[in-house]
Amino acid sequence: MYIKHFAFVFLLASFFSFSKEDSLQLEDVIADMKSNEVLEWAEIDVLINKGIEDEQAEAYFIKGYVHFFGIYNNTKDLKTSTSYLKKAVAKNYQEARFYLGTVLLEQNEPAAVDVLLELSKEGDIDAIINLYQAYKKGLYKDQEKLKALLKLASDAGDDEACLLYGEMLHDEILVSKDLSLAKNTVNYLLRREYKETSLGHIYYLLATYYGVKPSPIYNRERALLYLRKASSHGHEFSDKVLENWK
Repeated sequence: MYIKHFAFVFLLASFFSFSKEDSLQLEDVIADMKSNEVLEWAEIDVLINKGIEDEQAEAYFIKGYVHFFGIYNNTKDLKTSTSYLKKAVAKNYQEARFYLGTVLLEQNEPAAVDVLLELSKEGDIDAIINLYQAYKKGLYKDQEKLKALLKLASDAGDDEACLLYGEMLHDEILVSKDLSLAKNTVNYLLRREYKETSLGHIYYLLATYYGVKPSPIYNRERALLYLRKASSHGHEFSDKVLENWK
């Protein structure tokens, strides 16, 4: 599941330094919680609670975000997070929509689908990835729509979406034995450019297209070729498969 907590993925906001003379604003807290978390909770908790008293959308969002990730030494509390994120969304705080959909998904709530699907249709790639997770959990059923959304995200350059799209088609091909679909999908996967960190996963996926006997393009030698490529790019499970194939 993809969760946008920027401190973990190093998409850091611009550096903010706060002096005692500064008047701390909710926007400052949002910037801090997405980056370095240098502010003291005791300092910002008063500001957040004041914002909640004033029914400010930013305060609801912060409270929901903080309890979603359990940051600033707060307890991770999905129910509390859900409650505040719903209030932020009701105040038209757009960024809260993704987190609401995701926190609902973590709780296996069917309502997650409506939120994530709406965002996915708007082109939110992270929401599309999480909609796939809803599909894997059995909460979302429309495979054709999901494949179309993943393809759009993949065409936009997202490697994870491409991988998930390829996995869905792989499962379909093993059942349908559709030779044309198998060839077209492999060609699509080979045409794209990938980040270096994604290559091991993509090569392993290609190996599964050739290495599983129900596949209409089964070819042991090609499967071994892609397994070796995957292994050379740090895909550890490929090493285990290669060991078993000796």
